[in-house]
Amino acid sequence: MIDLYQAVQHAPNIIPRIYLMITVGSVYIQSHDEGSEKILDDILQMMKTVQNPVRGLFLRYYFLKMCKERLPDTGS
Repeated sequence: MIDLYQAVQHAPNIIPRIYLMITVGSVYIQSHDEGSEKILDDILQMMKTVQNPVRGLFLRYYFLKMCKERLPDTGS
């Protein structure tokens, strides 16, 4: 799964790249493998680079929808 995540980082445009990173990263986070915190941090740093407010809004919404149920709870 980590190889697929690294392959996605070579997409030519930034917005499609971030959407692909969120999709692959959410599946990787769901698998609870080591390094999922690093991937989550990488996605959050990439989302901060989006300058257009409307695109950033949709991007953050997509991120929240994809990762909302897949992030582990601290109480479970």
